[in-house]
Amino acid sequence: MPGGDRTGLQRPFRPEKGSPGHSLPQEAPAIVPMGIDGVRDPLMRVLRIQNGRSGALLGHRVQLAEGWWRADVYLLDQGELPEGSGFLLARCTSVHTLGMRSPVDVAFLDGRGRIVETWSDLQPGQFAVGGKGVHATLQLPVGTLAATDTRNGDVLILEETTE
Repeated sequence: MPGGDRTGLQRPFRPEKGSPGHSLPQEAPAIVPMGIDGVRDPLMRVLRIQNGRSGALLGHRVQLAEGWWRADVYLLDQGELPEGSGFLLARCTSVHTLGMRSPVDVAFLDGRGRIVETWSDLQPGQFAVGGKGVHATLQLPVGTLAATDTRNGDVLILEETTE
């Protein structure tokens, strides 16, 4: 699909500095998959996620989890997400924190990376549903959404990284 990838998310257009706001999407760099704890994970890609409105960095080591079990296994085993990390769950419209030991922030995204719904400080044992138009779910360390002033309607810029 032009402008997108297998996650189903469209990469947002990013204006070049000094341009009138129109540019072509840039190609993503090659990636060396890395786990949140710094250990290579050949089954996951790593993303840098930035708020397109404010420029705030939400995470520089966010793992693209193409299956919900990858994020669940980590969160059940490790507990709290380290600062700068997170999970982007492709084709996911709801999440739960059953069995988890720590709360998380959750942003539900449409197919263009626009935030449809946010849940700050989702406590262990709770469910969150993104609603109509949701294509992916972003789980971040608790407090990230508030600290970066990220809210409904913001468009996120997703870039693969080798970090």
